[in-house]
Amino acid sequence: MKIKHIFSTIQTESQHPATDGVGHGRYIPGFRTIVLSLCLSMLGVVFVAGTVLFARVYTVVGDMENRIEQYILMERLSQELREGRRAFADWFAAIENRDTAAADTAVQQVGYYRYRALYTVRLLNADYDESPQMYFLNRGIVNGLSFIENTVYALDRPVVELTAATYNTYYQVLKVFDYLLTYTNYRYLSAAVASDVQALTQNMERIRQLRTLSVVILLVLVGAGSAAAVIITRMLSMHVRRMLTTAVDITRGNLATPDLLLTGPREFVLLKDKLNHMKSSLNDRIALESRLHHQELEHEKITKELEHARYLSLQAQINPHFLFNTLNIISHTALFERAEKTVSLINSLAAVFRYRLEFKQTVTLEAELMFVRQYLAIQKARFGERLLYDVRYNTALAGFEMPPFVIQPFVENAVKHGIEPMEAGGMVTVAVRRLPAADEHGGTDSGCIEIMVEDDGHGIPADFSVSFLEQEQSEHIGITNVIKRLTMYYGRLAGFDIRRRTETGGTTVTLRLPERR
Repeated sequence: MKIKHIFSTIQTESQHPATDGVGHGRYIPGFRTIVLSLCLSMLGVVFVAGTVLFARVYTVVGDMENRIEQYILMERLSQELREGRRAFADWFAAIENRDTAAADTAVQQVGYYRYRALYTVRLLNADYDESPQMYFLNRGIVNGLSFIENTVYALDRPVVELTAATYNTYYQVLKVFDYLLTYTNYRYLSAAVASDVQALTQNMERIRQLRTLSVVILLVLVGAGSAAAVIITRMLSMHVRRMLTTAVDITRGNLATPDLLLTGPREFVLLKDKLNHMKSSLNDRIALESRLHHQELEHEKITKELEHARYLSLQAQINPHFLFNTLNIISHTALFERAEKTVSLINSLAAVFRYRLEFKQTVTLEAELMFVRQYLAIQKARFGERLLYDVRYNTALAGFEMPPFVIQPFVENAVKHGIEPMEAGGMVTVAVRRLPAADEHGGTDSGCIEIMVEDDGHGIPADFSVSFLEQEQSEHIGITNVIKRLTMYYGRLAGFDIRRRTETGGTTVTLRLPERR
């Protein structure tokens, strides 16, 4: 009744709002707090009821577990007494057969099972106030085990002649074992059952009470929750329907609908206010979209003009066919004039231009090294005897595919910074070989191609590092470009190293390209 009164009060006040500072009406303050408090109260009731039920169930279950554990202990005690009796019989038989080793083993087993039985019987409940019979039976079992210990200790010595007294003692111990088994399996078990009957009856009654109490609490919680849900849903659905109707009108383009009154709970007042602002801003947005559309048309026009300008710029570049035809004419003219060096130089230059102007994502190692040879031939014509070069590789690697323009920048760097400053010149060596690498299964199916570019020129500084290349991009932009392209193409699989060849000079550049991308 209190919950229903709270929501009826909220609904009544929301239907008769007072004006606020804005002039649209006053919303009910603290609605979310009331709902939250109600939910927390219900959760608190559930928690308290659950805690009480759990505590009572835990008490009943704990009591039943303890009593079941007592029966398990009695079964274990019976098993240990049987094993001890069997070990004692084996021990006496070994004494009769004069088998000292078997006797030692058997007497150890007797002591072990006696100790286990004594430990188990002490775990059994033997409260005098609860059951005097079980208390005396427990004490009797302990005394019987003590008697067995003393008797076995007295007999455990070399026996020359087995007398009638020895046999009497043996049968007396066996009878004690039988008494202990009778106490455990019948008398102690009967006493435990008689003691547990009343407790089990009480536990069954408690379980029935808990079951009834659980059903009552569940029905009360379900009823209260259902009533609260119905009241909240009916009150909130009214505001939701109004906002939904306005939203549908807005989506259909009807922006002339009247504004929603800012009444009801705080959350719905905020939503209605935002919906009103959204409706009023849609008119402004329509005008803004019209202006943006006009600007997009202007942008598209400018983009087309830029594309046209780029096309004209490309047309203004050197026509590759015209360039190759011109170089071909010059080559033939030099051939007729018997200028063989000029013919070779022009052919190398034409091959270099053709290789550079052809757009390919990958090239073969053979094509890349041919391009390097042609470049070195041009540099050879410039430096003459000051420049020596050697390009060697295994022909089995000729078909290896790689990105273009990878080796030439390092060769150019070797000529420009290594050989050119040297008055006596020097030599540039390009060597390619295959390095096998063990795969994850221990084989050598995967490997990499190692490309080494060496020169015996001036040499890089001793403190040279790759970060120096990034700082000096204007000077080493070709090398930086190669490193970035290899990183993009191979990821972390590619390797790069540059170092001083010897203390006197020279540079060695090592590239490792994986066979698998």
